[in-house]
Amino acid sequence: MTYLTDGCVLHLKSGSVTITRSACNALVCEPGLRTVGSRARASTLLLLLTGYLVSIWAYAARWRALLSIAGIRWRTWDLWRITTLAQVGGVVLPGGIGGDALRIVRAVDAGVPGPIATATIVLDRLIGLATLCGLAFVLWRFMGGGGGYSPFVL
Repeated sequence: MTYLTDGCVLHLKSGSVTITRSACNALVCEPGLRTVGSRARASTLLLLLTGYLVSIWAYAARWRALLSIAGIRWRTWDLWRITTLAQVGGVVLPGGIGGDALRIVRAVDAGVPGPIATATIVLDRLIGLATLCGLAFVLWRFMGGGGGYSPFVL
């Protein structure tokens, strides 16, 4: 932004625009990361982080239960660590399935047969999908779903 005696010039991608002094003085920056961070409550952030870590623990416990069906015993703590790494991998690696690949590789490295490791991950995903669909349906009905509209009718 360039200031003039009677206004200012905004340098935009579409070209420079000159506006009046009063319009220039009324301009404010949008809140950035620093602004948002300064307004955040530490207790709320801690609660959200705790909820996230507990959900990963539940995710690891579900995978442990699936592995135990196949006769494989593994500590939940170790699975939690692998699942946490897989969460990061799912964000960083392309396709969103990189985390699943990391879990399979870690399980195979620990001695779990490849087909069993893959099957437990696929079954874990299917259980998660069924849970999500069931929760969405319950919330839809709880929030007054129906009312002449049905998502199940095309």
